[in-house]
Amino acid sequence: MLHLAGPRSRELLHRLTDADLSDDVFPFLSARRIEAGWAQPWALRVSYTGELGWELYVPTEFVADLYERVVEAGADLDLRHAGGFAFDGLRLERGFRSWGHDMGPLDDPYEVGLGFAVRLDKDFVGCDALRERKEAPRVRRLLSVRLDDPAPMLWHAESVLSGDERVGHVTSGAYGHTLGSAVGLAWVHGEVSPDAPVTVEVRNRKVPATISSKPFYLPAG
Repeated sequence: MLHLAGPRSRELLHRLTDADLSDDVFPFLSARRIEAGWAQPWALRVSYTGELGWELYVPTEFVADLYERVVEAGADLDLRHAGGFAFDGLRLERGFRSWGHDMGPLDDPYEVGLGFAVRLDKDFVGCDALRERKEAPRVRRLLSVRLDDPAPMLWHAESVLSGDERVGHVTSGAYGHTLGSAVGLAWVHGEVSPDAPVTVEVRNRKVPATISSKPFYLPAG
């Protein structure tokens, strides 16, 4: 799988295929087979970076050809290779959750901030329990957190404090190059409001931080 993402990813992919990549024909979270060079990849309109993007799935024997075509087509578009740390920083700026890091099978989607993805008008295993949880008071929430100081770094497991009280912990952290400071996700317990002043304990130092129920990058989606 090749992950092609960024503000100009549609322009680049247009150079490899005659397929219609417009929002109307190829909306977010849809999948289509397209022709691109010798391959016919499954193109998924999704990106873990929070930007416009596609995941391109091809059999192994075609991936080298497709990769070379992508690199050549993006030469004048400032195409860059990106690794795991870059992806972590981008997805945390956008508030994207990671299964196994930020949430697990014991967390419900309303605590996690994914209630918008639940269709309670459908019948599925667990729907009755989720209907009850939707209206129940939240004893904890998964929120975005950003350090006000651009120097310290977040990784995971740092304590979140309200005054001298430990009210939560960071589940994932990275440096947000778009924001200019470390950013992450944190479980916050109790009645701490998203706009309340908090600190994060980084190497025994209390660093002022901002918490939010919305992502810091493109909060309106």
